[in-house]
Amino acid sequence: MILPDFVPRKSPKLSQALLARRGISASRCEVVSLNDFSRMLFALQGCSAKKWGTCLRTVPSAGATYPLELYVAVNRVEGIEPGLYKYVSDKPFKHLLKRERGVHEAKAYFRVLVECVPSRTTSVYGTRGYMYINEEVGHLLQNAYVESAVLGLSFSFRVEPAKPGIVAELDFRPAAGVSMPEPLRPNEKGAEEAIAERRSIRRYADRRIRRAEFEYLLTCICGDEARPFVAVGSRMVDVIVVVRDVEGFSPGVYIYEKGRLERISGGDVSGSLAAAALGQHQVRAAQLNLVFAGDGWECEVLAGVLGQNVYLAATALGLGTVAIGAFYDDKVAELLGLEERPLYIFPVGSL
Repeated sequence: MILPDFVPRKSPKLSQALLARRGISASRCEVVSLNDFSRMLFALQGCSAKKWGTCLRTVPSAGATYPLELYVAVNRVEGIEPGLYKYVSDKPFKHLLKRERGVHEAKAYFRVLVECVPSRTTSVYGTRGYMYINEEVGHLLQNAYVESAVLGLSFSFRVEPAKPGIVAELDFRPAAGVSMPEPLRPNEKGAEEAIAERRSIRRYADRRIRRAEFEYLLTCICGDEARPFVAVGSRMVDVIVVVRDVEGFSPGVYIYEKGRLERISGGDVSGSLAAAALGQHQVRAAQLNLVFAGDGWECEVLAGVLGQNVYLAATALGLGTVAIGAFYDDKVAELLGLEERPLYIFPVGSL
């Protein structure tokens, strides 16, 4: 079954979707519309561009190995017979469903089953690939969080560590009372525009990041009074900010916690951080780097959740970023004074 082409909308803005007050699940609709259903699936794994003969998806994947596949158990969706389907998107902004023989009962209006084929990633990156897969699942969960606010849906989920088979189940229902705040910036991109235009960018211009841009990034990534991300497990990862060239902030290492930025040490350490990240030039060139740290697979998933917010917020502002998972753990931890394992580095730079 061919689904409607995805055309990103300019409204609501990204910050509105992230900071929306979300309503409870409500069975006020007989079905979820085909349009809303299609938009959610595209946000989770749609093809947004094609390069080198490979689809670039709405969710980043280490080395474009893409170990995740989507299946959908349809229960109450406009124009679709209840049953189990495989989601396919192999051309930009186009997608379809293929009927599967199996049966999967779901009480939700529709349930997304995320199947993992670890060998696609571990054959390239070895056992570290399991961390990359957990992070990729986190990126997917956060897109579900953002798009559910856009569409007025509620969703619940369960998630497991990377392994062959189903690693996540996401249940979607209509929601009542989704309330949007005013956007943080008048010229930011829409939530769906940010999802569709997200790219991994490694080259940056030599322009200082403005204080307002920096504050927007931190609010959209981690929040202030409101939490702009889906909760995974009972712990929060450490959010470290390595500042090189940001208006109003001296170069140094900071920790961001509960809406406050606290300086840990002074001086520009971006060159040393780049060396610890196997000499990746974008770490040195970026105006700032965000580093997430924590222990356990749930923290890996949460690092992916926050990492997707880095991508979306940077895209909404017209900045560039890229997810980096290749680095010497011990050297990064020593340099930044981390008590827990570093999971991700995100350089953020001007374009």
